[in-house]
Amino acid sequence: LIKHLNFSRFGLYLSARAGTGKTEMAKLMMCLYGSRWGGNEVLSFEGATDKAARKKLEMAKDLPFLMDNFRPQDGHLPLLNKFITSSVEGRGRARLDRASESKAQAEISSLPIVTGEDFPEGDAGLLGRVLVIDFTSNKLKDICEWERLKKQAIQHFPSLGAEWIDHLTAELSSQERMKKIAEQYESILDSWQKRAQEKGYGNVQNIERVIKNISALELAWNLALECKAFKKTLTKHYPNFGLGCI
Repeated sequence: LIKHLNFSRFGLYLSARAGTGKTEMAKLMMCLYGSRWGGNEVLSFEGATDKAARKKLEMAKDLPFLMDNFRPQDGHLPLLNKFITSSVEGRGRARLDRASESKAQAEISSLPIVTGEDFPEGDAGLLGRVLVIDFTSNKLKDICEWERLKKQAIQHFPSLGAEWIDHLTAELSSQERMKKIAEQYESILDSWQKRAQEKGYGNVQNIERVIKNISALELAWNLALECKAFKKTLTKHYPNFGLGCI
C-alpha cells in the first residue's frame, strides 16, 4: 500500500515493559508472512549492525519486517534512527562501483516494526516517522497453553497471510479499485485532521505526519475487514482500533 499509493513511509513501535510478551506476540503476528518468524532468528538491536539492518529491510520487499529489543540505555538509539530513516527515505545506502560511479540504490518498501521498552520521545523527527503502540497484556497464559497456541499460529497463520496478500494483489491490480481506495484514504485523512483539531492537537510537533500515518494504518485495517480470512475476527474488534488511535 505504501509503495502503490505513494503514502508517507513510517514504522511501528510496540512499547511495553520487559516480560509482558510483546516480542512473542509480535513474532506470532509476523507468522502471517511465514512460519520461520515463530523461531529464534529475529534480528535484535543487541549486536546488530547498520549494514545488516538495511540489508534485511531491502530483502523484505513490500512485507513488514520485525526488529526486536530496542533499549536506549544500551546505546541503540543511533541504530534505531538509521533503521527508521532508511525505511522512510525508501532507499538503501548510496554506494560507488569500482569506477567511482554511483550504483543504483536498492529500494526499500518494507514496514519496519520495532519492539522495545520506553520510546525516545524527545526526538520530534523520530516521532513523526513512527507510530507508538502501547502493548498492555492481560494475565499471561500458562506455558503449556501458550505453547499450544504458538504451534497453532505457526501452522495456520501463513495460509491466512497468503489469502491477505492475494486479496491486496487483486485490489491493487484494478485501476478502478485503486481510485476508490485512494478516495477512501483521503476521506479517512480528512476525518482524523478534524478530530485532531477538535482535541486541540493542532500545535503538536509533526501532528500532520502522525495523522497521515494513522490514516494509512486505518485504510489497511479497512481493507483487511474486506478480506474473507480476517473479516469475522476483525469486525469484533473494530471499535478498539479507533480507541487505540485517539
